[in-house]
Amino acid sequence: MKLTKRVKHIYNRVDYSTSKKIFGNTAGARNNLQGAFKKSKTSEPSNPQIKELLENQFVILGQSFSEETMEKIREKYNECIENKNSSYVTSEYDGEIYCRHVSEPEKNISELKDIITSEIASIVKGYYDGNFQIRRLDLWRNYHVPKELAKSKETFSNYWHCDARSTEFLKMFILVSNVLEDDGPFHIMSQKRTKELIKKGFGTRENYEIPLDEMEDSNHVVKGVGNSGTVFLANTELCLHRAGIPEKGHLRDVIQVVFAPSEKPFSENWFEDFSQDEKYRLGTSYNKNE
Repeated sequence: MKLTKRVKHIYNRVDYSTSKKIFGNTAGARNNLQGAFKKSKTSEPSNPQIKELLENQFVILGQSFSEETMEKIREKYNECIENKNSSYVTSEYDGEIYCRHVSEPEKNISELKDIITSEIASIVKGYYDGNFQIRRLDLWRNYHVPKELAKSKETFSNYWHCDARSTEFLKMFILVSNVLEDDGPFHIMSQKRTKELIKKGFGTRENYEIPLDEMEDSNHVVKGVGNSGTVFLANTELCLHRAGIPEKGHLRDVIQVVFAPSEKPFSENWFEDFSQDEKYRLGTSYNKNE
């Protein structure tokens, strides 16, 4: 029997509040439990980057690709992102577009096959203490949003939140082009700081119930600035985060990869038979085999 809207609403509220009280995030209690069961028990790693990732649930790897590799990706990306036949709008208001995604990037940008280097694969495997797979591959462009609109409407995940997905998922963000403060970089805080703010009374992404200067304390917020090819790894279910808003005349281009645990070893030829997990995108299910 399908649940009524009212019952679903009550369930979601209980799931949300339980997640904050027990797990110190807003991903949802069900998602925390599911993630805990799917991730392996991690042994003590020797790699300092894996240690940092496990401690904070995010890490900056720095520039992980050559300029030649990024130039090839950037060239194809720029051909696709403003073309209606190879991109789609994901945020629009009053006729103005604020975010576009590349359609079927695995088909339009073959150079993406090179984004999983041996270093990145080693760190992700260390995070899971076991095998991993790629579930999603997304590329998008964020545009400037007028301040008044940004205050009244969330245009592209620019309010502080934790993703409502199973906590098994780990994301990799790659800067397609150079990103400075004016380009609206990704903002994130550690899992520890997230728990502190939840304990202090963080409400929802629509109403933090905490002063903005405390939410955005520069001692705790890390911004994803860097040159083209800079890589960030983050568990966005466990860490409060948000998108920055580019200043007028600026934009931000990003590659996002979603990792998950796997029973099979990761193949260097992953790109040949890769398929997007649409259930992850839609949020209808977190089990690819369902």
